[in-house]
Formats: sequence, structure tokens, C-alpha cells
Amino acid sequence: MQVRKAARFVAIKGSLANHETNSVDLLFDGADGQSYAIEFDPAVIPATILAATGHLNELAAIRGDLQSQAMDARGMSVAMSADGSVGLQLTLASELKLNLMFPKEQAPALLAVLEDLRGFLTRDVH
Repeated sequence: MQVRKAARFVAIKGSLANHETNSVDLLFDGADGQSYAIEFDPAVIPATILAATGHLNELAAIRGDLQSQAMDARGMSVAMSADGSVGLQLTLASELKLNLMFPKEQAPALLAVLEDLRGFLTRDVH
């Protein structure tokens, strides 16, 4: 099969749900110093994620020392979905938003984990 290959992507810089084209656009920096956007049809997103994750695991099993872009949180807010699930919406340094949703019944466990986090804030780092 003949394909055009893009530059190697080295960092994700952002994303957006493109309502005009009903697609998801991911923005990347390339190893060649250029910026790139990839437009995904919603139908291929789950398979794309599974394929990429599976091959990443394959590489990690061989190399073990793979570097990955940190998902540094720059903001956090609470979220609630239409079905009553509750959670946290993290805004990452790349401006990507990640929703971590939990059934309402798991809210006490979520609160307990956040209390554990509070305990870490008073510890000395060595």
C-alpha cells in the first residue's frame, strides 16, 4: 500500500471537537519543527487508541525505558454528567481536557482518595 508519511510527532499541543466537520482534531509538534493537525472521524477514534496503546505496550516490553509526554495538570474542576456521575475535569498543559467520571455511589471513595492527597501535601519530599 502506498501512503504519505507525516513527520514524526514529538508533542501533542492541543485538541478540539470540530463541530463543523463532526471530527476530532489533534494538534502536534513534529520532529521537523513544523506544526501538524490530524482530523479524525469519530468512527476511527476507539480503534486508533487501541492500536496505539497496544503498540506502545509492545515497544515498552522490548525497551522498558520509553519516554512519554507528561500529562501535567494545569487546572481542575468538578464535573457531573447527565446520568448523575460525578468526577474531576483536568485541564492539561496541552489544553486537553480529561474527564475522570465515577458513579455517584463511588463519591465517598473519591473523597477518601482526595483526603489521602491532602496528607501528601504535608509530607517532606526526600
